Amino acid sequence: LRCYDSTNLTTVECLPGIHHCLKLVESRNETVTQSCAYFSMTPAELNSALLNSLEGTCFKGSPAFAFTETPLKIMKGFMQCPCEQDLCNGGMEMCGGFLLMTVSIFTLCLPS
Repeated sequence: LRCYDSTNLTTVECLPGIHHCLKLVESRNETVTQSCAYFSMTPAELNSALLNSLEGTCFKGSPAFAFTETPLKIMKGFMQCPCEQDLCNGGMEMCGGFLLMTVSIFTLCLPS
């Protein structure tokens, strides 16, 4: 598996057993970094740990996996966006529509 590195100009070959590229987005200033994933999980294992999510689902951390046996880390202040294909973590910005939709739904669910 090959992933973009933090410069988004060069690529790196991931270690054997790594099946995902990863984009990290710092919540405070929306700084984006890219790399090979820090975890070694198959796509099916990752989707299961993220409650049967689809590829491309970003997460900040959740009690759903915080107390289970997975190598996923809760990184306070960071959104983690894993993906499965070669060079899938390209681009230096978040998918604004996804983020806007998530914030909108969350806002609608807040008590008045």
